[in-house]
Order: sequence, then structure tokens, then C-alpha cells
Amino acid sequence: MKKMYTIGQVSELFDLPKSTIRYWDEQGLIRSSRQEENDYRLFDIDDIFMLYDIVFYRKLDIPIKQMKNLYGKTLTELYETLDETERRIHKELVVMKQKQKEIRARKKQLKLMIDTNEEEFPVEEIPFDCMISTEFEDIVEIKKFLPNYSSFGMMSMPASSSQTMYGFFIDPSEVHLFTQDVIWEKKDTAVY
Repeated sequence: MKKMYTIGQVSELFDLPKSTIRYWDEQGLIRSSRQEENDYRLFDIDDIFMLYDIVFYRKLDIPIKQMKNLYGKTLTELYETLDETERRIHKELVVMKQKQKEIRARKKQLKLMIDTNEEEFPVEEIPFDCMISTEFEDIVEIKKFLPNYSSFGMMSMPASSSQTMYGFFIDPSEVHLFTQDVIWEKKDTAVY
């Protein structure tokens, strides 16, 4: 007779809440045995290996619905599931790397502001060439700038004016795509 394990033992083995194991059982991902005298769930070594696979696929955020009949899938279907998951994760990584890049850019800007004396600003190479106004006829147009937070900026006017202007940085070759006013454009002869 195979050795049987309680739900508590399995929960401890996989560091999973008992409620999760019960849910997977109810959803048909695994099929536990039941003790006759108290109706407790029991698991054998086959169930343990099935749970190991389920934990693997759940860590990849594969939906439970997609995992039903996991062992009824062909090798090709399992391969396609993993291939699709790998593509999804790759897209997520691209998004995360972009977020990390934006965080670093924002931290660099903040660090520069922290380290700079209010009276003296260093001469620097500005990494953009053109700024357009944030005054959009249709607020939805702003949506195209939202994924890149670094494209938004503010410009303080000279000391003679207390005016601050807000805008989005764009490539000068794209100016014709927008109806907004160009509020700043980089000049080769100017020092910033």
C-alpha cells in the first residue's frame, strides 16, 4: 500500500495554504483520496508529483481554467502553453525594464536637484530637443505620453517671470503630428 500524506503535511511540503490545496482539489486539478472514518483528504506520491507540476504552472500565472486536465494534454499542448507563457513573460520583462529605466531617470533628476544649490545650476547636455504644450483639445491625446513618464516636464521661465510651463518632450521631426504649440526648442548655439 502506498504511503499517504495529510493535507497538513502537503501544505507544509509546498508551503501552500490548505485552502489552496482544497480549492485545487475542488477544481479537479488534483484528486485526493478520502479517509473513510473522517473524510479527511489524503495524498499519495502521485498526487505529490501532480501538485509539484501545478505549483510550477501556477508560479507562471497560468490560469486554473487552462490547467484543468493538465495530464490529459498532449506534449505539444503543454509545449504551446509554455511557449505562450514565455512570450507573455518576455513582454512583461520589457515593460518592467522600461519602468526601471524611467525610475533611474527620475532618481537621477531628483538627485541632481538635491545636490544642486538653489542659486547655481550646472551647465548640462539636455537629452531632448523639443517640448510641446500640455494644452490638448482632447484629453485622450495625452494618453500616448503616459507610458513614458520621463516625457513629461516643466520649464521655469527666467527670474523676471514666475511662470512655470508644463509640456511633453518630443522628437522635433514629430512636431507636425501635434496641434499643440511648441513651447521650447533646443538651439545649437544656446548653453543650458
